[in-house]
Amino acid sequence: MSKPFMVGDATFDAERLDSIDWIDAHSDRSYVPGYSEARRDNEKAIAEGRPQDVKKIPRLQWVRTSRPDGRDVDMRDMLEYARLGYEMCTEEDLEEHGFKFPPTAYSAADGTIRREDTALAICSWERAQKNERHQQSINERFHGQGVVASGFESEHRTRRQGTLDDMMDVLTNEK
Repeated sequence: MSKPFMVGDATFDAERLDSIDWIDAHSDRSYVPGYSEARRDNEKAIAEGRPQDVKKIPRLQWVRTSRPDGRDVDMRDMLEYARLGYEMCTEEDLEEHGFKFPPTAYSAADGTIRREDTALAICSWERAQKNERHQQSINERFHGQGVVASGFESEHRTRRQGTLDDMMDVLTNEK
């Protein structure tokens, strides 16, 4: 048996790395076996006009937990993910949905899945759909202003670029 490769607290088992598809694992640092394929299949089904083939999978997101200089991130970002329904993901969460442990990650002492300065977070399919519908309403509202947002980070840009009154209209679903 080979000796595992260690970087800091992270241990990478060569056998685990060799057992996954080389292209996915080596070209996508956020790769999660099973999830990445299911997400790609869903995107393909939507693009091909087959919404009935979309699988109801949770949304996984690598969330930054520290800055490059090692200091903790601004808690407002973490609270925003919590507000969107994300929770820290564990190996049990992955197994429950038929996903495998990410090859570039390690399990921290608290059970969270970590990679560099990020941790894996999970959001239910239902809540992720609600978040997507909310984001679409923001896109529709601000599209006329040349602002098209997509995802968590863009929502913050949209908030900064729109007026407070416009954002209140979107948040309260008034037009």
